[in-house]
Amino acid sequence: MYISIIKNSNSINIATFHSFEGTSIYKFGFANFFKPYFEKIHSSIAVSKPAEEFISKYFPGKYQIIPNGIHIDLYQNHKHQITKFKDSKTNILFIGRSDKRKGLKYIISAFGKLKWKYTDLRLLIVGPVSNSTQFNDIISAQNLKDIHFIGEVSEKDKIRYLHTADIFCSPAIGNESFGYVILEAMSAQKPIVASNIEGYSSLIKDNYNGILTEPKNPESIANALEILINNKKLKTKISNNAFKVANEYSWQNVTEKILQVYKHATLKIYDVPVFYFPKFVHPDTTVKRQSGLLFPILTNSTTMGGGFNLPYYWAIINDKDLTFSPKYYVNESMLFLNEYRQAFANGFLTLDTSYTQGYKN
Repeated sequence: MYISIIKNSNSINIATFHSFEGTSIYKFGFANFFKPYFEKIHSSIAVSKPAEEFISKYFPGKYQIIPNGIHIDLYQNHKHQITKFKDSKTNILFIGRSDKRKGLKYIISAFGKLKWKYTDLRLLIVGPVSNSTQFNDIISAQNLKDIHFIGEVSEKDKIRYLHTADIFCSPAIGNESFGYVILEAMSAQKPIVASNIEGYSSLIKDNYNGILTEPKNPESIANALEILINNKKLKTKISNNAFKVANEYSWQNVTEKILQVYKHATLKIYDVPVFYFPKFVHPDTTVKRQSGLLFPILTNSTTMGGGFNLPYYWAIINDKDLTFSPKYYVNESMLFLNEYRQAFANGFLTLDTSYTQGYKN
């Protein structure tokens, strides 16, 4: 579907890349298949430095690094907790699937190292777990208690679990282009323990807004958790700093960066800027409508020869507009296309007309 859209697109095409090493589609020769479509992209965005480095291997070019945004208000205006888990125990929260790369077994092992020393610990595991029995060996070997497999929850309940947590832990082992779950925990103002991997380290500064641990190392995770359990002052400092950092990723800030990319998109031929797109005014429901030239269209066919179309958009009034599209051909007469649109209270009118002086051949 997306390939078809960009293939037939005559608009400004701006792509955002999220993929990292976990994506194998490009590694099996599909990069060559996508290259013709990539060449139709006028500006490119990567959500993180790791995402940029990955996609650049297959599609070299200039990328703007703009992270995913988050609605901070959702996490600050809804601070309801899960009542049955709000007691004297310390809640450690994991959110994610049971995929190997999410590292769930490492937080369970780390929890086991702490549980007998800190008997008031509780581990909450939120997210789809395909088979919880796969972790039974770790749990049974140490006769661990207070491990709760919650399962998949709604977005609203996920926020409630974040506010129920005392410490958030994400022990992923790699292949994360951007740690959105980390950003969610920071938005809920939680102290974080996370693996020192690409995608996480770009969000977390060690001992500032979280503690980074060695991947696949339960001992390292347990040590970081123990520091936060015992050092209330550090725990509060990390929580406050986490929220400060989260605000940098609010949609208000991120949207402004994205808009700048759209405003400065250019059409390049052999990497030389030819058209500066803000000069071509596109109708957009989010801004005040205004008349102006639209994106030029170049065509070529065996019968018509080369063709050039430069549409003009006329914003007549709020509920009426007209697009005038003269088409010039090398081998045929000029073709005039017009599209008139008018909105009514209970309907919509579109009137298409065309005119040509006849065929040359």
